[in-house]
Amino acid sequence: MIDKLIGWSLRYRVIVIALTAAFLVWGGFALRDVPLDVLPDLSAPTVTILVEGHGMAPTEMESLVTFPIEASLNGASGVRRVRFTTSHPRHFSKDIVEAIESSPRLCDHIHLPVQSGSSRVLKAMNREYTREMYLEKISWIKAAKRPLSITTDVIAGFPNETSAEFEETITLLHECQFDGVFTFKYSPRPNTPALSMIDSINDAEKSKRLQILQERQREIQRINYEKRVGQTFEVMIEGVNEARAQMIGRTTHNITLNFTAPESAVPTVGSYVNVLVTRSFPNSLLGVMV
Repeated sequence: MIDKLIGWSLRYRVIVIALTAAFLVWGGFALRDVPLDVLPDLSAPTVTILVEGHGMAPTEMESLVTFPIEASLNGASGVRRVRFTTSHPRHFSKDIVEAIESSPRLCDHIHLPVQSGSSRVLKAMNREYTREMYLEKISWIKAAKRPLSITTDVIAGFPNETSAEFEETITLLHECQFDGVFTFKYSPRPNTPALSMIDSINDAEKSKRLQILQERQREIQRINYEKRVGQTFEVMIEGVNEARAQMIGRTTHNITLNFTAPESAVPTVGSYVNVLVTRSFPNSLLGVMV
């Protein structure tokens, strides 16, 4: 069966990750058509699904990613969480938000990489969406029936990015209120539109902009994470920090929540427990098992 899948068209790529196990399948199919016996250990409590389209029209991508997830996982009763992410905002539709709303097993987290808050820079990157289009997609997520966490990627110092265009990215951070941002200094990459552009921004300026991005986002996260103090979240145990005598957990919102547990009831890695948040930090939460 694996050989048959690999022999199919390379038009779609579906990457399914179950905890630390990963399996790459190439083929012209929607996920609902993948037999469960060719996927990684679906008895694992959390599965992450990344769907990428190559040379696909947005409508084709939407038909691929809006599969009936519950039907796809009917034979995987051990899966408690499914985390979905899309690699490109142009593939993101309202149907994905509705799918998350309709399925308790789909995590309350979406990673939607924006790269820049400037429409001109986005066009230079060949991203195929504008700032306004991206913000519309963010509005769909924020209007969901249950609170969804949003994370993103941002590049500082793209060729010919002006100070005003960089400031547009800063204002976008404040508008979107991301729960996490992966920030990068621009550097040339093979097979990208920018490879032929003159790298007009010196490294010192790139580093300065990167630092500003990180500081602004850190403050946004500090304020937003603080609002979670006093709330109780279900976490999946990912490990143990023996030096601090803490368990390492992750919420459905993809936020790290470290906590202490009674010696008589220490949970095992991979299990789920409820944790009361007692303290917040810019990149994580701290709590006690309840």
